[in-house]
Amino acid sequence: MAAQILRTLGARAGATPGENGFALGLPYEFERQAAQRARADAARLAH
Repeated sequence: MAAQILRTLGARAGATPGENGFALGLPYEFERQAAQRARADAARLAH
């Protein structure tokens, strides 16, 4: 959920004159990777 919000905010900032959405790209990627690790950990625990 956090990754979606960061992505949306970054897209809005990137389309707004005078704002830069790039700064939200790093936290977005960190959240995306954390979610991926959590899904992999859950799958391992389920088996």
